[in-house]
Amino acid sequence: MGNARTAPATATVTVSPGCGASTVRTRVLMRQGDVTIDYRLSARGDRWLIYDVVVDGISITANYRAQFSEVLTKSSYQELVKRIRARVS
Repeated sequence: MGNARTAPATATVTVSPGCGASTVRTRVLMRQGDVTIDYRLSARGDRWLIYDVVVDGISITANYRAQFSEVLTKSSYQELVKRIRARVS
């Protein structure tokens, strides 16, 4: 990060008691403006798994869900799979 300020990032961890969920809140300090990135995690056994990343309030999971819903509304499940495979390859 060549354009970061002296302190490149800060992080706080919020744990929801008893539900096995946690959010790691980070703030990346940039010259153009700070960027907040939240990592949403879920406990699975002795491991924590990231299930969503939220950048400046925009959830990647919600974004994909909206895109998938749009394709499914206009087309079919097979078309959705076809488009995903085309992007991955």
